[in-house]
Amino acid sequence: MQTDRYLYGSRGLGLTGAVAAGAAKVARNDAIADLYLGGGASYGRIVDARTLAQAQTMFSVLDREPSVEEVVAVAELIGQRAAYTAEYQYDADIYFYNDVAEALGGASLEEVYKIQQVLDSPLYNIGSRVTGWTAGARLDIGTGDLLGENGMASSLSQYAAYATLVGNGASLTLSETLSRGISDSGANQQLTPAITTEAGSTALVLSAALSVDHSSSWNSGAALTITAKGGLPVEEDGSGGEETTWAASAQSNLAIGSKMVAGGEFSSGKTLGEEDLAWGLNFRITYFVL
Repeated sequence: MQTDRYLYGSRGLGLTGAVAAGAAKVARNDAIADLYLGGGASYGRIVDARTLAQAQTMFSVLDREPSVEEVVAVAELIGQRAAYTAEYQYDADIYFYNDVAEALGGASLEEVYKIQQVLDSPLYNIGSRVTGWTAGARLDIGTGDLLGENGMASSLSQYAAYATLVGNGASLTLSETLSRGISDSGANQQLTPAITTEAGSTALVLSAALSVDHSSSWNSGAALTITAKGGLPVEEDGSGGEETTWAASAQSNLAIGSKMVAGGEFSSGKTLGEEDLAWGLNFRITYFVL
């Protein structure tokens, strides 16, 4: 479970907290349990303007020309969809789409189905359109094998991110995370988010992600991540201690007609100093029978 709360305005001080726990029996007499706690504070906020694009698309599928106020009103309802689930549970979609249809100026049963597709069908590939900035710090603590050999791991992280809209339907996000491993006494987290930064080591992660909407049914994206680690254990031959890796990917998904989605993804990565280059190429076609 994770919760985020912003104080003193939507772009001001933010607090975050997370907790996860799990228990399992993996063998005849081998019971394990994990506990994870995390929390921190930040300033600034990155918001997703995708709801505006989804609202505009709803008016388009209904062949209506809305005012700016009408688009914003529908976008605000889309952003509140989770609140409908919390309040109405199994009947959430009934109340949600009734309110959306009213904000759209009324809709028949067939038109409600069309606007539902904009949010729930992969035929509409509307990517994130994030904008804003944020910076903060957090502390993560994890324990593992509570019913066996108990261990604990913890790390302190500082992070920052900046996102901006690039042209029409494109969003660029730049982020940085610096983590320092504080303690590690053999925690083996299998059921909760694991603390991966080793005690005494430092990890710097730099990433960039680009999302482009060519249309409401065609989205492409690319991402690059560079990870540099220092303070790692040194091997007997003197190697280790530091490690730098990079990973890149590009993908695109296009709806063809009303029953088919075609997509592909290319990914590549490498650890500096090693000869092998990892890569993968994946193509997929999804056809909806019903």
